[in-house]
Amino acid sequence: MRIAERIDPLGYLRLRTLNCTAGWNPKAFGYFNPPEDINVFTAYHNHIARLSTKWRDDDYPGGLLPAMRLLSGDLSAAEQILDGLPSEPYEVDHGAGYCLVLAQRAMAHILPLSETLKERPVQTWLAGSQAQADVRAWLKEHRDKLRWE
Repeated sequence: MRIAERIDPLGYLRLRTLNCTAGWNPKAFGYFNPPEDINVFTAYHNHIARLSTKWRDDDYPGGLLPAMRLLSGDLSAAEQILDGLPSEPYEVDHGAGYCLVLAQRAMAHILPLSETLKERPVQTWLAGSQAQADVRAWLKEHRDKLRWE
């Protein structure tokens, strides 16, 4: 089976994290080529652990490693993403800068936030902003009710 077919079940956001961390480049440390005999989600989780042995959370702007952990079920990564929000908005234009806001997009997509929070452009999720405070308050209130399926 081709790699594209094996990893497709990961879904759009996880695939974007791989794109942002050179997951398609066999010469890069971030290369992701899961063995065919391992569940692709387990392989993704193992890949994050391997990346974490070399990269720190702040080695990539935009909180990519915490985003990857959040997308693999680690809810504590949501706090890391919020703690690492930029003080100024990143410019996002026709795909450029997407990796810089991927962590916020992941949170907005996978957490059942209120529509008011989901409607705010993730570029406005900044350090010290009302969006940061609102998402943090939402997490505090709902954290114990969240379950991964």
